[in-house]
Amino acid sequence: MVALQARDSHTSKIDLQLGGRVDINESAHYGKTKVPTLRNIAITAPYMSNGVFKQLRTVLEFYNHMSGQDTTDVNPETMQAWGEAEISETINHEKLRMSLLTQNEIDALEAFLKTLTDKRYETLIK
Repeated sequence: MVALQARDSHTSKIDLQLGGRVDINESAHYGKTKVPTLRNIAITAPYMSNGVFKQLRTVLEFYNHMSGQDTTDVNPETMQAWGEAEISETINHEKLRMSLLTQNEIDALEAFLKTLTDKRYETLIK
């Protein structure tokens, strides 16, 4: 809930992620998150550690944008420019370097991720 409130225009609170947890509370861990499983990823929206994206495809578009080569500066869900990272010091730009994906490659990656859904949940895939 705090993470979503951090996105609310009525507050200036920043979600510190793991670094803000009471048992950690260390600035070296600001912005770091636990990585969830990809199993059933197609039905576990909202996405990202703060629930900012409603669609799996937006996550893929976001990472494509973060590659630094994407010229599309618009979030497809909001039709506004991608926002800056709340805690940019924790972004490892070296590890985020990747080739820019084409729309066909994003389509294929999204289709693959949907195959990781358990059979009993397949009817929930949009």
